[in-house]
Amino acid sequence: MGRARNVRIYFLAVVVAIGALILLLREHRPSFLRPDLHLCAYVTTADGAVTVVDLVKLKAVAHIPVGPGLSGMREHPTRPEILGISSLGGFAWIFDARAYQVSARIPLGPLPYALDFSPDGGRAYTTTSGNDTVLAIDIRSRTIAARGRTGREPVLARVSPDGKTVVVVNRRDGTLGVHDAATLELRSTVSVLPQPEGVA
Repeated sequence: MGRARNVRIYFLAVVVAIGALILLLREHRPSFLRPDLHLCAYVTTADGAVTVVDLVKLKAVAHIPVGPGLSGMREHPTRPEILGISSLGGFAWIFDARAYQVSARIPLGPLPYALDFSPDGGRAYTTTSGNDTVLAIDIRSRTIAARGRTGREPVLARVSPDGKTVVVVNRRDGTLGVHDAATLELRSTVSVLPQPEGVA
């Protein structure tokens, strides 16, 4: 009787273990193993390129030429894309993170530096220091959706959490410009210390 009971317990344990293994193999797959997702880092290099580093294999898997003076690189909040700025080239670039290629270059104007996204990811905002402008880029159409005048030498645009306001740091004026996010019309200007460089 004791031997038959042990056999049943061992059999039940094997069945439960096999069931658990099947469940784990079907349901628990780390995201970097799914065919359309990757665990990568994107690094701008001095030669005007983006190097893609596979964080699972711990090696560079691609080196893609983009343009001179790369800066302001950000991951899109909802799409598999990386956006950045070519300060010396005067354009924004969109990198397809699945295909490892630049999918768009959007002309901006002289000396753009950084960008920020609207909360829904539909727009990216940037400034061009060379012609004192704030710009809204429509991500879907890859075009300039709006332009607005800023103070002298705008270096940074940040979007409010509600997506209704864009704050622009005007370095040479020592001011913050408060703009309407939809039209980029200037609402007000606030004086700050000389040569501000950042805002949160």
